[in-house]
Amino acid sequence: MKKIIYSDLDGTLFDYNEQGSFVSDKNIEAINSWTNNNYFGIATGRNILSVKKLFENTKLNINLPFVLTNGACVYDFKNDEIIYKKPISKLVIDEAIDYIKEKPIALLLLISPKGRYYVGKFDENIFNRPNFDFAEINENEIDYNDIVKIDFMVNPNNNEELTKDIKNFKNIDLFSIVPSSLRYVELISNEASKYQGIKKALEHIKINDYKLFTIGDYLNDYEMLLNANVAFAPSNAHEKIKNIAHHIVKTHKEHAIFEMIQFINKL
Repeated sequence: MKKIIYSDLDGTLFDYNEQGSFVSDKNIEAINSWTNNNYFGIATGRNILSVKKLFENTKLNINLPFVLTNGACVYDFKNDEIIYKKPISKLVIDEAIDYIKEKPIALLLLISPKGRYYVGKFDENIFNRPNFDFAEINENEIDYNDIVKIDFMVNPNNNEELTKDIKNFKNIDLFSIVPSSLRYVELISNEASKYQGIKKALEHIKINDYKLFTIGDYLNDYEMLLNANVAFAPSNAHEKIKNIAHHIVKTHKEHAIFEMIQFINKL
């Protein structure tokens, strides 16, 4: 039986400094030792564009496909190949655009596996420009077959109001709301999740007999923790995540993955 770890990134594997996100040397050492005989993968809300910048020169030995955009895309990093992609419905995209036009409570971005798009002309008088790259496009330029996620970037004070409005969308049955932080409300196909993405990744590399260990800190990790054989949460995790985890480890700033692997090795 294969031993599989899938880890969230932000708030779990990543620590942060003035230069941005990084993986601690202690976590790198633990993961690389683990992958001598076992498997380690990443499950994140980020897309290919984001993870390529973060991992193209990594010392980490990640030997499983990446589960990206909260499960709507599965990506073979080493071969630069999209294994699986689940676009969000055109009906949902159009409804989200119409909503923001009428009520500009948030910044709406359309996310493809390799791009981020803002529909229309960006107005810095309304929103501060995000600190990541995105392209401005018109509605007639949207490639609906390539959009796997809708991101609403919102002031935390408006998160509850936005989420309530989205729950009243007429196409609510076609998507899942994925709260990845107080500043983001994300929509993906209702057929996608991190856990479903993990299953797609393991099917692709023909691993059928396995024990799954997962770790994550926020509500977009809920299903992959709930369905794991053994679930972990860093102590900085959301209370709902800690409540379903089998084990709580130290925070993401205190080498949570190192402690998780130490624990698994003693099982």
